[in-house]
Amino acid sequence: QKLGYKDMKATYKMNYEDNIVINYVRILDNISIYPEQIKVKIALDDGSITGLEGEKYLIAFDGERKIAQPKISKEEAAKAVSDRLKVNTVKLAVVPTETNQEVLCYEFAGSNHNSDYIVYVNAENGKTQKILKIINTPNGKLII
Repeated sequence: QKLGYKDMKATYKMNYEDNIVINYVRILDNISIYPEQIKVKIALDDGSITGLEGEKYLIAFDGERKIAQPKISKEEAAKAVSDRLKVNTVKLAVVPTETNQEVLCYEFAGSNHNSDYIVYVNAENGKTQKILKIINTPNGKLII
């Protein structure tokens, strides 16, 4: 916050030798804004900040951002998620597309056969937008 990054929440972290890298995303009205993210590299020995990656945040930040209401309900969006996924959490999120657009989605986080996944369902049309697999490593979580 001292650097002007407000309303940020830590989402993932990864250890690298003597440092930890923490991803933060902006939270607006309880909605995660993934295009507005930063990565902070912190030394484990003294807690000093040794790196900051804020390019995505600077490109995507919109201080006047207005988020439209979802056109479908959480229950309607859940129909696009496999019954095999044991859903742990559901929340709204703005996610980037491959063409650098932004889409409001329902984020379903859950597990299937000892693997963790995040499924993003478009909150406008109910179609699956993106599926990510989370791999737990000794150094933290890797998202693919």
